[in-house]
Amino acid sequence: MEEWQQVELIILSSPQTQVVVPPLPGKAFLRQLPFRGDDGIFDDNFIEERKQGLEQFINKVAGHPLAQNERCLHMFLQDEIIDKSYTPSKIRHA
Repeated sequence: MEEWQQVELIILSSPQTQVVVPPLPGKAFLRQLPFRGDDGIFDDNFIEERKQGLEQFINKVAGHPLAQNERCLHMFLQDEIIDKSYTPSKIRHA
């Protein structure tokens, strides 16, 4: 989920963008406990709920009129490899 946090940070740190980013779906800390009697984070229902939550998050972000113009968002959605040394100002002037 590190990539989701990166796109949130990129959008928030972009100086010309004023987009209120919705919160990411909550983390599943309790599902990772070893003494649980179920499949924890590998439970099919949990995976589907998490997937839907992440999909709703990215749809809200990508659907915002200001975010739609952000090149960093397009890079996140389209590029297979994320450049971790990326800074918004370098992208804007490229």
